Amino acid sequence: RKEYGWDALSAKTLWAFGPSTDHGPNCLLDDILNSNSDKAVVETVRDSIVQGFQWSVREGPMCDEPVYGVKYRLLDAKIASVASLRSHAQIIPAARRSCHSAFLTASPCLLEPIYHIQIECLESYISAIQILIQRRRGAITDQIAKSATPLFVLSGFIP
Repeated sequence: RKEYGWDALSAKTLWAFGPSTDHGPNCLLDDILNSNSDKAVVETVRDSIVQGFQWSVREGPMCDEPVYGVKYRLLDAKIASVASLRSHAQIIPAARRSCHSAFLTASPCLLEPIYHIQIECLESYISAIQILIQRRRGAITDQIAKSATPLFVLSGFIP
């Protein structure tokens, strides 16, 4: 609670991290008010909801890529009172689809990886390498002569 600056209520309602059980960049919070849903029935399917959440963030709705930095808040749940109608096979996919739907309504975006590059070359090749890197939307950030050799070290970033 103190490490992440959460209030006491949020820390108590934390159900799971994702995609793994004990750590991950995503979290699932139980923010159901007692007047909205039967908490006892929701607690009986808690493990299934957590499994659906972890599946959802491990294989996100966009290109099946993992989801990072998202807090899911469970606000309401209509769970069947008959035990045979709330099996794992029904709850897990429903929880996964609910997490995917919530994620997609929040205007998500895909992040492009940016790689740090370091190239050693002769001085005569520097301009050709700079053109090549710029064509690929990259940038050279540093150009240093390597001591006691005719080589230069180019550093930069490229998507």
